[in-house]
Amino acid sequence: MFLNKSQQRIAIDSIVEKLDRMEIPIAVGACDPVHCHVLIRVGTGDAKLIFGRAKQLTSFRLRHAIPGKLWEGSSGVFRVDTKHRFWEVVAYIRDHAKHGACVWVNPKLESTIQRQIEESPE
Repeated sequence: MFLNKSQQRIAIDSIVEKLDRMEIPIAVGACDPVHCHVLIRVGTGDAKLIFGRAKQLTSFRLRHAIPGKLWEGSSGVFRVDTKHRFWEVVAYIRDHAKHGACVWVNPKLESTIQRQIEESPE
């Protein structure tokens, strides 16, 4: 199953909306035809459970366009434990736009992210 551009936009916007309602800070997110990534701050929370709730809203919004199961098994989760790794993950997720993914960047971080990208060595 592949998401078209409109469905990708609905997916990432729904994920961001649900995480915002749950008061979970999100730095950046991307959705392409076959998968989504988000960088969120959960503290000691259960990231799989939190992201699972965000995926539920996406499934609900796309249920008419995509009958059946939207998501494969559980989400892969890893903790970002350094500032350097944080910026690497931000860049990795943002780079999905180069391949046509719909990307969302927290407006509060946009200028900082851009500055980090410009300052980082290739």
